[in-house]
Amino acid sequence: MSIWTRRARLRNLQEGVVQKARAESLENQAHDDAERFQDYGFAAHPVDGQGLVMHVDGHTIVLRMDRLAERPRLAAHEVCVWHREGHCITLKSGGVIDIKGASLALNIDGAVAINSAALTHNGVNISGNHVHGGVESGPSNTGGPQ
Repeated sequence: MSIWTRRARLRNLQEGVVQKARAESLENQAHDDAERFQDYGFAAHPVDGQGLVMHVDGHTIVLRMDRLAERPRLAAHEVCVWHREGHCITLKSGGVIDIKGASLALNIDGAVAINSAALTHNGVNISGNHVHGGVESGPSNTGGPQ
């Protein structure tokens, strides 16, 4: 029985029930259709990258796959879901969740509830305790939050 584990360049990842890629582990050693399994609830399609492969009697399995050049550098204990273009969701120390991206779309069939001690938009307080200027009794509209 022949078993080995090596670092490899992974090329042309193909989507399917089980993803498959070309694993190039040594200069003269390449294996097509190396299978890449993913954990339930997590999916990614990095196309090309670097990883760790295991070869057992003619069958190659991708154990890990990454894109090292684009991977964000994190502080100790941080966790990040990221895209090679830079948008990401990072879980930071102190209970902070940092979301970065070009835009955010929420598509919710039910209600949305935001419960927080404060809520700001571009530095303006818009939470339940915000103040409106120019308020007079009667049918007038108020000014914007201050």
